Amino acid sequence: MLFLIDVNVNDRGLSLDGLFAEWEKETAAVIGARDAGIVKHVFKVVGERRVMAFVDLPSHEALDDLLMGQLPLSHHLEVNKIAAIRDYDNFAGAVKRRFAPE
Repeated sequence: MLFLIDVNVNDRGLSLDGLFAEWEKETAAVIGARDAGIVKHVFKVVGERRVMAFVDLPSHEALDDLLMGQLPLSHHLEVNKIAAIRDYDNFAGAVKRRFAPE
């Protein structure tokens, strides 16, 4: 399942050095997940402590596990939006066949 995740990193309780130390761990985890094909695209919003990513996970439970505790910054993430998304070419095929089963 593909998901769009839009999160802010809340630095409360962290010094600036602590924030960067945790974010360095986070970047390593995200790059590793990207290299493994889980993270399809990831972006850091300019001038904000905000990250947007497209991830491919087997279920919404796997996404919940990831956000609730598997990431180094899990306890500092504020979710702005999570959306299940669909490949557009797949959608175009469904439109062409008028959403009838294949």
